[in-house]
Amino acid sequence: MGFTNQEILDVANTTFKAAFDEIFETGAPGLWQTYTETVPTDSKINEIDVLETMPVVRQWVGAKQFPDIVASKLSATVKPYERSFSIQRIDAVTDRTGAIGRRIKRLLSPGSDAGDIFDKIAFSQLIANGLGYDGVATFATTHPRGPAGATQSNTTTSALGFGTHETAIITMTSLRDANGEPLRISPDTLVVGPKNLKMGKEITQSTERVISVAADGLEAGTRIAAAAAPNVFAGGDMTLVHDPRLVGDYDDYYYYLDTTRGPKPVICYVLRDPEGIAQTEMTDEGRFLNDVLRFSVEADFVCAPGDWHVAYAGIL
Repeated sequence: MGFTNQEILDVANTTFKAAFDEIFETGAPGLWQTYTETVPTDSKINEIDVLETMPVVRQWVGAKQFPDIVASKLSATVKPYERSFSIQRIDAVTDRTGAIGRRIKRLLSPGSDAGDIFDKIAFSQLIANGLGYDGVATFATTHPRGPAGATQSNTTTSALGFGTHETAIITMTSLRDANGEPLRISPDTLVVGPKNLKMGKEITQSTERVISVAADGLEAGTRIAAAAAPNVFAGGDMTLVHDPRLVGDYDDYYYYLDTTRGPKPVICYVLRDPEGIAQTEMTDEGRFLNDVLRFSVEADFVCAPGDWHVAYAGIL
């Protein structure tokens, strides 16, 4: 018997690279871009600069005024990430049905950690609710530097419902800078997990304000005691995003976002975009020692707290 034909192993390499290019053609898959701002970088350590207060227009009387612009900084250090898997060489060289190619594609497709390399880390940053550039958690009731030195909130501990929907809208659209100027935040997206999916649909897909009637179903027009008339804002103009990662300890969490602003509650500095690396040579260490072909998705980036103004969270 002769040596293994390297061309057979090269097929696995070609299949991996083709699947990688197809899946990552428009960027790393996943829902992470919904709440994550990406910034290319060539530095390992990055500073998040945020200008919170801009000068206010005033009548020009006397000398011009030059107030200091409030700026905050937070350092974020890029880290390497990887997701890898291996395939037995003998399985690759004896594959006659294309099973290896299908397996590689499944391992890279959205829903796998290899495919969702940004999605997993960005989500972890979101629910970690780390300290932001203003010295408090991303989602907090005590964000400083509001109008006249007041604090402002972007979070609640109340369950998702029509009442909390109304509160979220009012809270976000009422945000002001230190000079009392409106920030013009307008939430357009609601992110929920499986547990809140039904309620999320009721909120965002409803076009009418529903009035509760008597429990016996009679058309007497009698209100049920303490019943509230939901959907004051008829949330049909809001996009609903279902994030399957919001389960377990986070199944009650929900997030309102203004995705039109550019800045987002999570910022991701990317030094190296996801890259597919394969070891399929007969002389590669993994093949030589363990008789396996190795495949990895690698990237260098860091996710950190971004702009809290554009997001509102229900954290229960």
